[in-house]
Amino acid sequence: MRYLREALRSVLTPKEIELLPAGFNRVGHIAIISMLPQLLPKQGEVTRALLGLKGVRTVALREGAISGRYRRPKLKVIAGNPSTETVHRENGCLFKLDVAQVMFSLSNVYERARLPKLVQPGEVVVDLFAGVGQFGIPIAKHARPSQIYAVELNPVAYGYLRENIRLNRVGHIVKPLLGDCSTVAPRGVADRVVMGSAQT
Repeated sequence: MRYLREALRSVLTPKEIELLPAGFNRVGHIAIISMLPQLLPKQGEVTRALLGLKGVRTVALREGAISGRYRRPKLKVIAGNPSTETVHRENGCLFKLDVAQVMFSLSNVYERARLPKLVQPGEVVVDLFAGVGQFGIPIAKHARPSQIYAVELNPVAYGYLRENIRLNRVGHIVKPLLGDCSTVAPRGVADRVVMGSAQT
């Protein structure tokens, strides 16, 4: 957030600078930010600074925690391109998603990079709460599992999961399954079970 503090130093008071969040998330071309109510009157100045970052075309405000059976975020576009669909690049993989419809946490990006190093050749992996494939697809691309079963309940996330399997050319390894993990996940086949984090 050092960039924001420097960019806004001439237009915000020192007290307002202190109210800036500790950081923001960047998913594809979208910057996602949280703001305290006291800072909302200066929303325009903050969003202009974010849109000044290379590649940022949309700014979305986080309005609450991820909730509900489908784990949907509470976001509102406040500047730039109104579309919340993007393609995010991470660990040599492409993830197409709608940040307003599906959960995609950046807090476990290092875990997503670490897991493929743990998977042994020939393992069968069951990826529960698979989302858009943010755990299973890197394993398929960077390890040598024999099969990955990716289970997702949210039909929107499942649609993106299927698309991302195609984009990353791992359809011969990753089998997507739509439904509740307790009823759809295969039993008695896994060498390794992955459970996505619910952090935001």
